[in-house]
Amino acid sequence: MKISKIYNFKFSILNSQPAFTVIELLTVVFIMGLMATLITANLGGQRDSRNMTIAQNQLVSDIRKIQSYTLSSRKFNNQDVQFYVLKVDAASPSQYTIQAMYNVDTAPQLVTVETDKLPDGIQFSNVTINGTPASCSLLSFSTPFAKALMSTTCNPGNPTLPYAVGTVTPDTYQDILNYISNTGLVTTYGNGTMVFNIATTDGSALAKSVIVNGITGLVSFQ
Repeated sequence: MKISKIYNFKFSILNSQPAFTVIELLTVVFIMGLMATLITANLGGQRDSRNMTIAQNQLVSDIRKIQSYTLSSRKFNNQDVQFYVLKVDAASPSQYTIQAMYNVDTAPQLVTVETDKLPDGIQFSNVTINGTPASCSLLSFSTPFAKALMSTTCNPGNPTLPYAVGTVTPDTYQDILNYISNTGLVTTYGNGTMVFNIATTDGSALAKSVIVNGITGLVSFQ
């Protein structure tokens, strides 16, 4: 009899302990979901910011690379390359191409050295030369002072044809542009400013730029 009373007393104590109500459980679940959403959004923003910085550094490195390649007359496929060119085409905004020009004195040849992709979620928003947007742009450097040479067109034309009529000095980028477009009417900028603008593909406010000074050949970023 005494044992039964003790058991009933303990059972009543256990039953009287407070428990979560349905509303409290739903509140906790809601708060946890909200925190998970905020954490995910923050991680996504950090990823975009990191990829933007990587893209900017990558572009600066590759521009300086073609500058160095041109000034050192670096060979490609055992060919003496006179010009290395960086091409950005708005039709493929998430990548850019490094090209090489050789045999510019006789039968100019244009070949692709490499195609580099920007990090995930990053693309070129536009490229401008002296403030004018270019749907397709070319950047190279001339010897011996690394002067930047720029064009707002990059039609490859027919690589088996010689220079177009009107070319004069084979060591200028104008000749290369005339060859590439198969015309002498291409505008070349040798004393301007070229700005590569990159942004996220989702349209966020994140944006960075790489700037090339045509006169000094200086490559900077902001």
